[in-house]
Amino acid sequence: MIWKSAILLWVAFFLVKYLVRVNISREEQIKMALGGHLKWTPERVVLMIVFFTAIITSLATLVWFLFFVL
Repeated sequence: MIWKSAILLWVAFFLVKYLVRVNISREEQIKMALGGHLKWTPERVVLMIVFFTAIITSLATLVWFLFFVL
């Protein structure tokens, strides 16, 4: 079912988010607090990809549930 993949993608998102947060340096934290731009690392790119796929899968699950189950 599609809802199982949506749940797995959200779990993957929170796992990658935790790993990105753990690996941020003190300088990047200060720069982020002051409103500066952070450079794109491969981990942040993976985080954005997983986030967008989780959002799309959640919307697809919602549409599937509303139109085919109800």
